[in-house]
Amino acid sequence: MRTVVRRAERAVLAIEAEESNVMPYLNRLSDLMGSLHALKKRNP
Repeated sequence: MRTVVRRAERAVLAIEAEESNVMPYLNRLSDLMGSLHALKKRNP
């Protein structure tokens, strides 16, 4: 799932400037997906 969010980040960057208001939210979403993945791996 994190890879999907990263792909979305690249798509937004291709469309908008780096100052986009969307980028911080996509970045946090990616962090959340990474944390949830680590938690799932630790507690199957």
